[in-house]
Amino acid sequence: EALDRALALSPRSEWGYHMRAYYLAQDGRYDEALAACRPDVFGDDVPWGLCAQAAEIEAQRGNRDGAIAQMQAVCADNPDSARVWRRLAEWFDAGDENDRYLEAARQLTRLAPENQVSWNHLGDALRKTGDTAGAVVAFRQGIDIDPPHPFAIASLFDLYLETEDVARAGEVIPLAE
Repeated sequence: EALDRALALSPRSEWGYHMRAYYLAQDGRYDEALAACRPDVFGDDVPWGLCAQAAEIEAQRGNRDGAIAQMQAVCADNPDSARVWRRLAEWFDAGDENDRYLEAARQLTRLAPENQVSWNHLGDALRKTGDTAGAVVAFRQGIDIDPPHPFAIASLFDLYLETEDVARAGEVIPLAE
């Protein structure tokens, strides 16, 4: 109701349609949420943010493959969107598509190098593709950005134990305190 009023006042408000789609999806009304991502007012020129949201809604309703295909189409037109690469990284990771996960994580760190989560994804993807040394560097970079981050600390600790570098594993413990 409030969103309807807001959209009546500002019919090209991407944010208004975003919020409508978000609340409909949260309510499990996926078809309506997807329709909200493609408002008639935009014709064939739907803002990429709404197209990305439609892909996220597809994933939310369990259609990961469809979500990936849609997000890759968004990515083709917006290759410098950290949001797009982050979602792709998450979905590739969830599907154990490690090489694709690694590529998405590399793009994410390129676009959001100041974001600790970017480095977590890269470290995790490198680890899953067998590059232990690269994973250590990525997790260390993440820790430099956000020292108390538990995922990076635990991952780095585990990597050191896996490589039997007990001394370095011991150096990581104080970071968690």
